[in-house]
Amino acid sequence: MTNSFFHTVFLDNTIKAWFICAGAILLALIFSRFISKGLATLFVKLFTKVKHTDYSDVFKKNIVKPLSHYIFWSVVVFSLEKLSFPHQMEFDFFKTKFSKVLDAISMGWLTVCFFQLVIGIAMFIAFVLKESAAKKNDRPILQMISLLADLVRAVLIVFCILFVLKVSFNYSLSSFVTSLGLVTAALALAAKESVENIICSFVIFLDKPFFVGDTINVNGVSGTVEKIGLRSTLLRTDAKTLVNMSNSSVIGGTLENKSNQTYRHTVQTLELDLDTTPETIQELVNHIKKLLQNMSNESIVNPAVYFKDTGINSHKIFVEYFGLMNMTYADFTQRVQQINIEIVTIIKQLNISLVKLNDR
Repeated sequence: MTNSFFHTVFLDNTIKAWFICAGAILLALIFSRFISKGLATLFVKLFTKVKHTDYSDVFKKNIVKPLSHYIFWSVVVFSLEKLSFPHQMEFDFFKTKFSKVLDAISMGWLTVCFFQLVIGIAMFIAFVLKESAAKKNDRPILQMISLLADLVRAVLIVFCILFVLKVSFNYSLSSFVTSLGLVTAALALAAKESVENIICSFVIFLDKPFFVGDTINVNGVSGTVEKIGLRSTLLRTDAKTLVNMSNSSVIGGTLENKSNQTYRHTVQTLELDLDTTPETIQELVNHIKKLLQNMSNESIVNPAVYFKDTGINSHKIFVEYFGLMNMTYADFTQRVQQINIEIVTIIKQLNISLVKLNDR
């Protein structure tokens, strides 16, 4: 009785064949994640010196998950291929047998899954290399890896499209490449700005006007470089917003790299009351000079203090000095505050009056 049930034909296949197919798909659904994790770990151990546990989340996202999908869908397609296509479901779909349409879709999807795995492996390798470069603070290498990673992803996507056309539609790749040449020429004219941005990304890489992590100012927009892509550069502003600037505007605009700054510059003008005597002015200048000179060994360099100008409203004392970049910005502002408090103290001690706003 049981044998006759399993040999019963349903949709041109025996019940036994349907059970075997369903069982294989179920096992693939249950064990594909474990199998893919084991294979991915073995791959990393054999071909790299990296401990995948150090990059657990990236490892799972870029290798384990795509490999799991590829194994599962490979088992699904292979299992269904073993079955006879039911004649009840056969019909013409745009003058093509429905069975052939499903074959084309399944092979195309498998190709996409395979290339997702290849792209994931490439992105995992790029991530590991970027982490290594970041630890060594090798910013040129970090920038090169980021650019090459985007380029490799784009090339693999193009190859994926080509292979899908080949395996699913049996399209001649030579004919496609010929057509692609004509289409590319037309797109190059239509997408001139995009092509220009890609070229500018290589200009940024070769000229190295800035690196990821640098603080730059481009056409009045200031921020820290978070990513240099094939098309655009991402800046994180002081307000913590993200600005996406095209590479052509970055290269073509006025670019200021604040990270290459060697000194922090401070300039201020003290406006004294016209009743201040020349002797008192000279004494004030001497005191401020001495104050800044005493701080010269504390990251303050090249101080300049002199009686700059006089007029109908005030006597003007010019104060200028530079701070070395070995201080953090917060430490530098504290030093400026300390100097200003000392200057106010000196002015009070000398009984000097400053010009008020309504006296000007």
